[in-house]
This record gives sequence, C-alpha cells and structure tokens, in this order.
Amino acid sequence: EVYNNYLQERYPEVVAGATRSLRDEKDTSLVAKYLYLKALAFARLNERDSLRSTLNNILASFPASEPASNARIMIDFMDNKYPEIKEKAEEKTAAEIYAYSPGENHYAAIVIPASANMNQLIFNLINFNLDQFPKLSLNVQGENLWKDVQIVTIKIFSGSSDALAYLGHLLKDPGIFRDVNAASSYLFVISETNLAALRKDMNIDRYLRFYTNHYPLQ
Repeated sequence: EVYNNYLQERYPEVVAGATRSLRDEKDTSLVAKYLYLKALAFARLNERDSLRSTLNNILASFPASEPASNARIMIDFMDNKYPEIKEKAEEKTAAEIYAYSPGENHYAAIVIPASANMNQLIFNLINFNLDQFPKLSLNVQGENLWKDVQIVTIKIFSGSSDALAYLGHLLKDPGIFRDVNAASSYLFVISETNLAALRKDMNIDRYLRFYTNHYPLQ
C-alpha cells in the first residue's frame, strides 16, 4: 500500500502509511525500506529537514542495508546544496547532547592533533601556571581523546567565568603554543559533564557549535 501510494504520487499518504507500518513492522529489512520510502516522500514534498533526519535514521539504524548507500549519497548532495540545513541539524543535536551549566566545575581545554607534541605543551602550561597563577592549585593533564586527537585540560575552576578568565590570559601568551600547530588546535572551556559527553560523541565541531552559542568569545 505504501509503495502504491508512492507510485501514484500520494506523498502525504506515503508518510502517514510508512509511519504506521514502522510502528508494527519487525522485519528490519522492511523497516529500512519503509524509512526510505518515507524519505523519498519528504523529498517530493520538499520537507528538507524531515528528509535529512529520516536519511540519518537509516544510516544510524541500518548502515548495511540496501537503502543506506542511497541515503548517504542523498545526504552528501543535500549538505553541499543546502548547508544551512546541516548547520541547523548539527545545532539541534549539540543542544541535545550538551548542557549549559555555568556554575558547574569547568576545565580549560586545548585539543590538538595526535602528531603534536603534547608533553611539551603540558610542560609549557605548567610553567605558565607557576608564573601567572602561583596561588592556584591547577592540574594539567593530557590524554588521547580519540583516534588522531589529543586533549590537554587545565583544572579545576569553580565555574565557567573563572575558566574563561584563565583562557583569556592564556591567549595573550602565544609562546605557550610554539611547539604545536596553533592553526590546527582548539581552545575552549568545558564543564565536567560536557567533557564526558564529548568523549562519547567524538565530534569536536559539534561541541564547538554549542560552545560558540553559549560562551562569550575570547
């Protein structure tokens, strides 16, 4: 029925019928096909936000299915032609993953490529802290955040304001970053809860979207 409605160009009925079928269907191969028909109907209805969301659902839930390869092609096309839709979707996802809690404990953070000299950066930061903030007990730590990405954190600050103030001082001393490629590094503040979320999400660009929307630029 859903497919027949699509052939007859009854696209609202396709969306409604596919939605009903998805509630009851247990066969995963059919679920992927219903989602794909729903996506095609959204495309015909020019509902781009719903189209992209449905295509991403196919990729996330059924990456090895037959519709998934077409879904990837369609998303790539949309992202090139309508980048504002991707931006909107990414901001929505970021808002679902991260929470703005300025009163929570915060870290100052520096994300660098895996090829950068993390140990030297840590050494530079320790010396900076001893010179500029001798009365603060700041702890500098480095770790592999995920493949090809390292993170150095300076902790701990009692809220975002203190962390941002520290970051402002840090940015005034470019010599700290002489041993890493500043152009491929990211500096920001992040709460303890959001750092845990970032480790799971593994998408620095998504956090930076959230960051620029909630924290004042330095």
